[in-house]
Amino acid sequence: MKKTTKIIIGLLVGMPLLIVTFIFLFTWVLMQPNEYRNFNLRSDNSVTIELPACKAIEFRQGGVEFIPVSEGRYEMTNPFYFSEDGDVYLTSTSDAQGKFVISEKLKPYTDVTMRGDTCIISFAFPRENCPEQFREIGLLHVIPGDMHLSLPKEVEYIKDGVLNLFSCTDLSCSRLTFDANARIDIFDSNIDTLNVQSSRLLQLRSGHVKHLFVDADRVNWQQFNNAAFVDVEHISGTRNVRRHVTSDSNRIVWEPKSDHARLELVLAGPMEVEVSKPSE
Repeated sequence: MKKTTKIIIGLLVGMPLLIVTFIFLFTWVLMQPNEYRNFNLRSDNSVTIELPACKAIEFRQGGVEFIPVSEGRYEMTNPFYFSEDGDVYLTSTSDAQGKFVISEKLKPYTDVTMRGDTCIISFAFPRENCPEQFREIGLLHVIPGDMHLSLPKEVEYIKDGVLNLFSCTDLSCSRLTFDANARIDIFDSNIDTLNVQSSRLLQLRSGHVKHLFVDADRVNWQQFNNAAFVDVEHISGTRNVRRHVTSDSNRIVWEPKSDHARLELVLAGPMEVEVSKPSE
């Protein structure tokens, strides 16, 4: 028998076996309970963390170090991401200090510190502090459960690098700035000045904003949903920006960051549009 024929027969015999093996392994992985794939910290019990008085709140991934493994290459220790949930529900409070309500199971992995006038809320999952089944996992998938933050009026800045969603309801403040990777949804809120420096997706669903500042370079603008009323919408950017404006805004202010920036507007009706000089 020729060598080529033997190879073909071997492939015909071996391929079905490989396919069956792959299907078995794939099915086995899918059938594994979630606790074997995700670090589930949801709990019926919650704890309240009293936050110190501050002007800014930052959410960050803590306990991470970059260890050199070879020349020019580094390995990050204890990386994780919030695979489900990772949502913070924001409401206003008249108290001078905010409150952060989280799952009881998440508390051991949460740390609150102050740096200047910024309150830093860090989440860290050192593998030696995790259940044994997760200690050898490189990138840990964490399900933290819902988190609730009552926001004092003194807080004017929120920075985020780890969460999935800020859901803001009944906020009442004169000024609030977001610099976040997360999605931002705003319901039934009254804000004098809302500045969104970055967001995966920004949606104003209901309420009233007097001045909205949006950096179109870092905000998902195409899916922007204006159900809230905006008095003046300030748009900045370095590239071409297309904006479909309904009757939700009285005035548009275009603030280009470069000579090459362009704003294309589709208006539902008459509207005042102001163009500023490119910023340096």
